[in-house]
Amino acid sequence: MILRKATFSLVLFTLIGLVSTAQTMQMPSQGQQKDIDVSEKEMQRFVKASDELQAMQQDAQKKMMKTIEDNGMEVKRYSEIERASRSGQEVDMTQKEEEAYQKTTTAVQQEQMKLQKEAIEILEEHDFERQRFMEISQALRSDKELLEEYKEIKNQ
Repeated sequence: MILRKATFSLVLFTLIGLVSTAQTMQMPSQGQQKDIDVSEKEMQRFVKASDELQAMQQDAQKKMMKTIEDNGMEVKRYSEIERASRSGQEVDMTQKEEEAYQKTTTAVQQEQMKLQKEAIEILEEHDFERQRFMEISQALRSDKELLEEYKEIKNQ
């Protein structure tokens, strides 16, 4: 489970703001409530978009893991190297690992670009600008009433 979360966060960082929303809406966070007006129709669109983004994320995660493995790396090792690389640490790699890592990183970046485009298309299909989607996402984390409305519509 930790590996899946680490892999997801490493390879889908461009979509975190969009996709992780659907997973983090379960529990509102402690802190300031952000009052936001969301009509029932807009919330229905939001639920549909969130569901599609979450399904896309799950599919993308599988594709990313396969891409890593297809390029001759283990997901765990790729994650270790990527994490160290992002934090500026030196990584001890064999020549073979370095070549596989570079090839994998290129493939992952190309996939990320496709996913970002798909996420934007999903939002557009549901008549959302990214900013508005994010506003609702953030409000759901702190507004219990809005979260209840979200759950009610999702469970219909």
